[in-house]
Amino acid sequence: MQTLDILPLAFAAFAIGGTIKGLLGFGLPLTTMSLLSVFFDVPTAVALNALPILVGNLFQANRGGLLASTVRRFWPLLITLAVGTWAGATLIVVLDPRWLLGVLGVIVVSFCAISHYHPGLTLPPRAERPVGAAVGLVAGVMGGISTIQGPPLIIYVTSLRLDKDAFVAALGTFFLMGGIFVTLSFVERGVLDATTGPWSLACVPPALAGMWLGRRLGRRIEQERFRRIVLVVLFVLGLNLLRRAIF
Repeated sequence: MQTLDILPLAFAAFAIGGTIKGLLGFGLPLTTMSLLSVFFDVPTAVALNALPILVGNLFQANRGGLLASTVRRFWPLLITLAVGTWAGATLIVVLDPRWLLGVLGVIVVSFCAISHYHPGLTLPPRAERPVGAAVGLVAGVMGGISTIQGPPLIIYVTSLRLDKDAFVAALGTFFLMGGIFVTLSFVERGVLDATTGPWSLACVPPALAGMWLGRRLGRRIEQERFRRIVLVVLFVLGLNLLRRAIF
């Protein structure tokens, strides 16, 4: 861990990331990894994310009492998410994630462009489970390497055209399960240990405060505007993934 004088910057990063997550249902690790990597080495930034992600998604997952129905609907994705997370955590110490971030960035930006020019594009019901299983595997590997699981899952849920509450609850469930898998894998691999664990726990309150603020702001956004904001934010995050892959 670096010195304590930059921990307030970490708390600010989690407050910002929490606000975005509270507003849109996603964006915490994407935001915090982008900001924390300026001040911390990547393994430390990844470790700091572990507990705020886990606790934040625990609050989000049961939004509207939809946790049980979400698990029943998307269980194939949750199984492959666990497998992919274990594999990614295994690769974190040997694999340069830049190539994977680059590929994911291209996919995210392309999806946003297609959704903008073909707004009626949806995933047919018969493809929901097989595509979900593939998405879970990719998202798990990404999460195990970098704690960033969001873009593949967001693309998948957006293509299902869920309403705002179901959208947020589904992502919360995916991220909660993914957060559990990531935390267990990080403990097993020594990424989250007695040194980094307390600091990760200290980052939970600013993340929750940001989520509270974001949810209050999100109540004022109607459905179609919410979808447009999601696509814009996802597009920016996709560009950031490309930036991180190149530089």
